[in-house]
Amino acid sequence: MEFETQEIRQRLIRDLRLSAEITDIYDSMAKFAAKQLVPGRERSDIYPLVPFLEEQVRVLAAQGMFGLTVSAEDGGAGLSFRELNSALIGLAQHEASFATILLVQSICATLIGKNTSGLARDRILAGIIGGSLCAYPVFHDARDEWPQLRIEKGRLNGKVRNLTLAPIADILIVPALENGRYSLYWVNAKASSVRCGPALLMHGLRQCPQGDVAFYGVGGDDLGRIASEGAVHELLAKMRNLFATSALAVIGGVALGATAYAGNYLHQRYQTGSQLIDKTPLKVMLANLKIAAWEALFAADRLAVFAEEGRLDDELMLPPLIDFKDRVADLMPDAVQMMGGYAYMRDFSQEQRYRDARQLQALFGRSEFLKSDLIVSAMAV
Repeated sequence: MEFETQEIRQRLIRDLRLSAEITDIYDSMAKFAAKQLVPGRERSDIYPLVPFLEEQVRVLAAQGMFGLTVSAEDGGAGLSFRELNSALIGLAQHEASFATILLVQSICATLIGKNTSGLARDRILAGIIGGSLCAYPVFHDARDEWPQLRIEKGRLNGKVRNLTLAPIADILIVPALENGRYSLYWVNAKASSVRCGPALLMHGLRQCPQGDVAFYGVGGDDLGRIASEGAVHELLAKMRNLFATSALAVIGGVALGATAYAGNYLHQRYQTGSQLIDKTPLKVMLANLKIAAWEALFAADRLAVFAEEGRLDDELMLPPLIDFKDRVADLMPDAVQMMGGYAYMRDFSQEQRYRDARQLQALFGRSEFLKSDLIVSAMAV
């Protein structure tokens, strides 16, 4: 995939107008995933029956990846989410779950860095940069989950279900009711009054678990509010838009990885005396998948700017997110079909990318059965 990696790097510079320094991040993440994640893919695919890849998280942290969106004053790189997308693309080509982990940590670092203060803020940011993982309520809605979490006499009580990354997290970010208003809080996941249930795969996405968490009077230094009281809806809306636009870059990265893998296969295999890549139907299928991947990446690049400036509302965001993610996911069967029966075997990583694309489609609210709920919610019907 070396040739494809260089081509992608050139297009990131030429078409997305990213600097050479930013595309170096893409390059390093693509190489990290190929060397650190791909060799153990089959084993990691059965998590939580095997341990989480903590060593790989430490390697990412050592490269400064968890501090990409943290300001330079706080020890990070100070990058925008548009620039963060280059790292997500590089990881997602080989391992979508680690790209999702990096995205969640970037969201949490942005949330903490811009909306908290004091020693707790500095400690949490330093922890994130150093590789401490944060759990985040990616898909929670006030109508069903939040009423179970309450602040009473300065202590958090209640239970939240399916909190993203909770089983492997050091810090939990959760909404809770206090004085009749919902606010956002950070919680020390290692506190004795916090109990996390067993790991569950996040819509089947490997190495990216969810878990149920119970809180039994968490307070003191183990609990802190993010931003002002009652600001939860505004905060989560902005973070949701940042998350959704960068998720589009993740699924585009998965498609680029599938394109490169299928392309290499077609160049190496022969049928009736000619390379498979010379067969017109296969060539068209490969081109369509590549076009869909870059369309998704272009959309993610443009939408990220609006999301970071707070100018991206649901009416503007919904159509491109639904269209581009669905287009990529719907073309992924072609990435498998191009390789025939081989692509369904775990010896080949193409079946992994097919699963990842479908899981990401459902994970970020773009599958058919979730579309109506998303649209109804956006229209406040």
